[in-house]
Amino acid sequence: MRKQRVMTVVAMVCMFALMLSGCNGIGGGMGGGGNAKAPYDVTIDEVFTCGTYDGDVLVANLSVENKSKDYVPASMIAYDITATIDGEPLNSSYLSSMDENYVNVEGNIEPGGSGKSQAVYAIGDKTEGEVVLTGVTYGENGKMVEFMKETINLADVEKRIEESDFAITIDNVLKTDNEEHKDIVVIDMTFTNNSSEATSYGGALDFKVFQKGTELQRGYLPYKHPAYDEELDNNSYREIQGGSDLAVRAVYELNDPNAPIEVKAVDYWKNNAEPVLEKEIKLEEGDGGDDSIVAGSVDTASKFTFTVDDAIIGLSKYDETPIVVLAGTFTNNSDEAISFSWALGTKAVQEGYTLPEAYLSGSNNFNYNEIEPGVTIPIFIGWEIADSEGDITLTVVDNEHYAKEEIYSKTFTIDELMENTESYQETDEVIDGSL
Repeated sequence: MRKQRVMTVVAMVCMFALMLSGCNGIGGGMGGGGNAKAPYDVTIDEVFTCGTYDGDVLVANLSVENKSKDYVPASMIAYDITATIDGEPLNSSYLSSMDENYVNVEGNIEPGGSGKSQAVYAIGDKTEGEVVLTGVTYGENGKMVEFMKETINLADVEKRIEESDFAITIDNVLKTDNEEHKDIVVIDMTFTNNSSEATSYGGALDFKVFQKGTELQRGYLPYKHPAYDEELDNNSYREIQGGSDLAVRAVYELNDPNAPIEVKAVDYWKNNAEPVLEKEIKLEEGDGGDDSIVAGSVDTASKFTFTVDDAIIGLSKYDETPIVVLAGTFTNNSDEAISFSWALGTKAVQEGYTLPEAYLSGSNNFNYNEIEPGVTIPIFIGWEIADSEGDITLTVVDNEHYAKEEIYSKTFTIDELMENTESYQETDEVIDGSL
């Protein structure tokens, strides 16, 4: 009995001691672990900020001593560390494996060994503030213990900036339009690859154009536009070796034909590098400054001239069908031989109906034969009239122009056409006589 009382007293003393020490093994609040220790020691080697594709980040490179008997994943260390700035939590982030500041944390740190880890936090556009890094994990006895707490003044942290392996310069800028008459800007540039690997302009640089704060959409030059260049259009994704350069082109649709635009090119692979190119381009003449570029223009006028002498009514000499005849002169101002029928398209419309073309004796020699640059010839085109009352619209467009430029269009009433015809005794005689 005496022995039992002694054991009871001993048990009560031990329980009281455990209660005082907080080592009852139940719950285990932070810091209440008594002799509980973190399974590893962590120290900060360096802290810096840099840019990523999603914005700036704060990076802490860490040295880790694994004091446990288990393997510790290097990546787990960063997960156990939280960050705040001026009391507000920061979101965890990461560095691309292509970033020169990246630390590989995929392996494990063996028991008793040492290793490296990296903690990354998104800071957006913040450059000032008090950052607190707090590391908490489970101790050896299963209770939460704090293994690190560091306070950092963000204003004192180094911002690391990489140097891009690429360069780009603007050679020429044009403001023009496309076949839909939308205003576009054409930017011709030279892309230089200073890296050790072959790459293309499109694969190396993120090139964007802004106008009034809004990113512009990509555009294109129509095939027959005087500034069109197939080789330049195909160069965007043509790879070049290190030490080489290549002419490239970018085309964008403008939201405003006169407001200046801003161009910016950044390195796809080095997001913490300074922009490769930042430039303002003025779109109005006289706006240029020491550090700005003024867009030029290109002559997009038709290379052909068509002058209308008259529009008259007559009868076809074959079946006496009423016809309307457009008489004029055609001049080839281009640098190549071409025929009127190939260069220009003609159409007659009466009350929404496109009139069929009428055959005019002798006109084919002029309408379909090629003429050399600088030559002017007479032209006669006829259409069969659908009725004797509806107005007739005669239109001539440049088939070779990228936007099918209209070089003549006029609507005649039948009375007007009759008045034009009064000076002629017979349409076919006039046509044959002129030819």
